[in-house]
Amino acid sequence: MSNATLKPIIVWGHEIGPNPLKVRMILEELDLPYEYKIVAFEDMKKEPFISINPNGRVPAIEDPNTGLVLWESGPIVEYLVEQYDKEYKISYEGFEERYLIRQWIGFQISGELDAHLPPAFYLVLPCLLRLRYPLAIYPRTYHTQTT
Repeated sequence: MSNATLKPIIVWGHEIGPNPLKVRMILEELDLPYEYKIVAFEDMKKEPFISINPNGRVPAIEDPNTGLVLWESGPIVEYLVEQYDKEYKISYEGFEERYLIRQWIGFQISGELDAHLPPAFYLVLPCLLRLRYPLAIYPRTYHTQTT
């Protein structure tokens, strides 16, 4: 399935914080269409969002192309890469390299990365994970943002 024929992936997030941004960075790098839905902090533990993520936190995604609903940034990033990076734009085909990337994803998820690195490191991290450049999220015409 080419990216042109994909339905937009729904990303639930908010306007601040690193975790929804991680998911959006991967979507941008893989040139995948998505719709970004902002969940207000006071609505995260209420319907309809609590049905999507019983933990009541962002990010979460709904992929209409596969029917999968996921929450937590680490598993979402791994899913997007495994499902949609068939040309290895931001990942590796080799066994060792794939697990080295998973190692760093696990380290980042643990929160230890946040404790040891300055916020500016998040601008460099994508380069270390083989992204083409530090990415700011710029709206594209096929993306919509709703509140």
